[in-house]
Amino acid sequence: MKKTILFCLALFFTSCAIDKEDKCEICVQTVSCENIGWLNFGDRDNIDLINECGFEYNNGEKGGYGHTLQEKGCNESMLLIWANGGLKNAYLSADWAGETNRGTKINDSLAEFRKAYPEAVKSDFESNNEYELWKVITYKPYPESLDYCSMHFIFDRQTIKLVSIRIYSY
Repeated sequence: MKKTILFCLALFFTSCAIDKEDKCEICVQTVSCENIGWLNFGDRDNIDLINECGFEYNNGEKGGYGHTLQEKGCNESMLLIWANGGLKNAYLSADWAGETNRGTKINDSLAEFRKAYPEAVKSDFESNNEYELWKVITYKPYPESLDYCSMHFIFDRQTIKLVSIRIYSY
């Protein structure tokens, strides 16, 4: 019995140490409609990003009634937004060093993106004919839910400049 308890405690503390070490690697981890590395969409705020990983509150947005919680980090290339108690949006730009779960990265070409996301649809959005917006909609796997994920990829006509991931919950 004592060995079992000691083993469980050792496993628990080892897992916590590993999690804490890996937590700040979020800047280079894979993103998808489910998560950004270890951080899942829908999760509550993880203050460790502020305390341990060099993230800051964006424009003083610390959450609270009527406000979203916004944290930026990774050389300002990642902006995470919490609303209604869970992570809802992520914006990934210029210096972001990660990739999507299909291998797409900032500065990839439109041709590389289209290989990874053949189902993507070009939006009517255009700004001075400088940018193109492509979107990928993914519905959650449970039929009773209307939840879905929208991934937007903004191009400067040649390469990806911004990736936006937003979770919609109904």
